[in-house]
Amino acid sequence: MSVKKPKYSVVVVHGIGAGTGEERKGFSDRLKGLIEKEIPSVEDYWHEANWESVNNSFDEQMKSIVDDLLNGYIEKAFEEKLAYEQQVLKKGGNVITDMANGLRRLADGVIKVNAPAVLEYLKAKTPGVLDALVDLPLYWDAERAEIIRSKVREAIHDADEDNTEGVVLLGHSLGSVIAFDVLAEAVERGEDTPIKALVTMGSPLKWVTDLRESERELFPEKKIRTNIEPIRWVNFFDKEDPVPLGKKLNKTTFGEVENVEVASGKKLIGAHCAYWENEMIARILAEMMIKDPVNLKI
Repeated sequence: MSVKKPKYSVVVVHGIGAGTGEERKGFSDRLKGLIEKEIPSVEDYWHEANWESVNNSFDEQMKSIVDDLLNGYIEKAFEEKLAYEQQVLKKGGNVITDMANGLRRLADGVIKVNAPAVLEYLKAKTPGVLDALVDLPLYWDAERAEIIRSKVREAIHDADEDNTEGVVLLGHSLGSVIAFDVLAEAVERGEDTPIKALVTMGSPLKWVTDLRESERELFPEKKIRTNIEPIRWVNFFDKEDPVPLGKKLNKTTFGEVENVEVASGKKLIGAHCAYWENEMIARILAEMMIKDPVNLKI
């Protein structure tokens, strides 16, 4: 492929993950780096929708709560251990008790040396894990979800100012749901959009849509959108990826979605993250940026 100036910009919508909006910037650098081999100026036409910033205040609250819980748990454990040791000593000394106390003091020494490191590790890792796990439930809140979608619309607006012929919207994991919702709303309202194509990777849209359908039994007024025609939609999935349940999106539900299987050779979360380093996906995106993404043959 000859090096050319892109005709189309890209807006990336990331999925679940730990960290603030500022910390999540650059999460797509691996994929962008692959595209840069074909399009050296890709940086000027690559935009990330920083929707994670909407959850920043919640993330800080959660970190504080986790710190308090872990600190309290460790303190309680040491208090209980001390109380138990004092109780044993009150019973009087004998060989077995002395041996037990000696072993207990040795164990305490090991724990006291390592506990701060273990505690700091848990305090560092636990909020991130919880942060990632609650991203989808937080998006389920209608008011928060609308604010998150507005961040994506802002990124699309910024990309539209690149003076290109249009925009390719790329969504990974939960980001594919957010990106799809933005487009589905625009199509339903008959709004003009610069988006020429939607590309999704590791999308949970099938089971998320099933959940929404079950929720509609309680809230019949809720609309379930499953179609973004006439916008082109290409969906990449890996059979080893647990998020899309290893399955493609069916056309009966989602219209003219084009499913493309990729095989990273990895399992579980490894397969789910491997889209960002997939050379075929990078090549297709590069072609979409240079050629017409609507009529590009894949």
